[in-house]
Amino acid sequence: MAITHAMADGEESVAGDIETITLASAGSITLTLPAATAGTDAFNIYCTTTNGKVLQKYSTVAAATASVDITAEPQGRQLRDRAFLKPLPAGTAICFHGGRLRSLSGEFIYYSKPHDYGVYDPAQDYIVLGRRAASRHRGVRLVRRRRPDVVLCRCGHCHGRPRQSAWRLARSQAQCSTIQQDTSPVAGWYSDEGVVFGAGDGSVTLPQRANGFIAPTADTGATWVRQRNGQAHVVVGLDGTAAYDSKVSDDFTTARMRYDDDSTTVCMELTGGATSRYSNWHFNSYATFDGEEYGMDSVGLRLLDGADDEGDAIEATIDLGLIGYDSPQIKSPDSVYVRGKSSDALVVDIALPDEAIYSYESRSL
Repeated sequence: MAITHAMADGEESVAGDIETITLASAGSITLTLPAATAGTDAFNIYCTTTNGKVLQKYSTVAAATASVDITAEPQGRQLRDRAFLKPLPAGTAICFHGGRLRSLSGEFIYYSKPHDYGVYDPAQDYIVLGRRAASRHRGVRLVRRRRPDVVLCRCGHCHGRPRQSAWRLARSQAQCSTIQQDTSPVAGWYSDEGVVFGAGDGSVTLPQRANGFIAPTADTGATWVRQRNGQAHVVVGLDGTAAYDSKVSDDFTTARMRYDDDSTTVCMELTGGATSRYSNWHFNSYATFDGEEYGMDSVGLRLLDGADDEGDAIEATIDLGLIGYDSPQIKSPDSVYVRGKSSDALVVDIALPDEAIYSYESRSL
C-alpha cells in the first residue's frame, strides 16, 4: 500500500514508501496517516487486491484524518508510475520549457514529466553534462564553437536551436537566450565583454563594449529577456562575486556609490543598446509559465510583474556623471530637457561638490 498527498485543484504528490503487509488471516487493515505537508488538502490511499501487485486507489480522505480502515478490495484508478516518481531535485537554476520544469544541479539537468511539474523519473528523466559523459550519453553534444564562451546544444528538447533559457552556466560559457530581431534569430549571451550577439553566419557584435560600457564580471549569472510595450530588454543578474573592472571611470564609480553600489545586475535595451543598472535584483534563474514570468532567488519564486516591489515604490534614477566641459568652473545651466513618460512630475537634482543638493520639479511642455 501507499499514500499520496493531494490538493483541491487535483495536483498529486509522488507516492511515499510502498509498504507490504502480510496478514495471518483474512481481515481489515488500519493505516495510520502521517502529518499532512503544507498545502495538502487530502490523502489518496492506494492498495492492491489480495495477493495482487497493482496499486489501485482505495479512497480519498481529508488531510486531518488520523487513520483509515481498509476493509474491501480497491476499485479506483491505478497508481501507475507515480509509485516510482520522485520530487525533482533542487538545483542552482531552474527553467520551464516544453511543458517541463527543469533543474540544473552540477553536471545534471533533471526534467519533470510533461505538465506534472516537480516530479520526475530518476531512472530516465535527466541529461548528463560534462566531458566525462560524452562517451555514454548522446543527449547533449557540442555542435559549434566560435569562441570560448559560446556553446550551442542539441539535446532533443531544444531541437538544435539556441533557445531562451534560464540555465546559469560557468563564466567561461556565459548565458544564452534567443532574441528575435527582425526576421533573423540571434543567440545572445553575456561575457566579460558584456552582452554579445551571435548571428547565424558566425559573426558576433558587442553592443555594450561598442558604446564604451565596461561590464561587471562574475563567476555565474542568468539572463532574462523582458518584452513589454513594444520594447525588449535583456536583464543580466550576476552572483555575489560581481565586480566592475578597475578600468571604469572615476565618474561612473562616484555615481554608482551615490545610488546604491550594487554591481550584480545590468539591463540593456536591445534596440538602441542603452544600459542601466538594477539594485536588489538577486535572481539566479528565470522561467515562463502560462504567460507569466518568474524569477528565483534565495527566498523562493517571485512573479516579475507589477508596479512596485512587494508594496515598496520602485525608484528610477538617471545620473549623467560629472561633465566638466573642459573647465573646472561651476556651471550655471539655463535649462535641462528630459524626454520621458511618468505618472508623476519628474525632479532634477543638482548636486554640488560640497554635497548640497538642489531639486527642481519639471514643467510639462
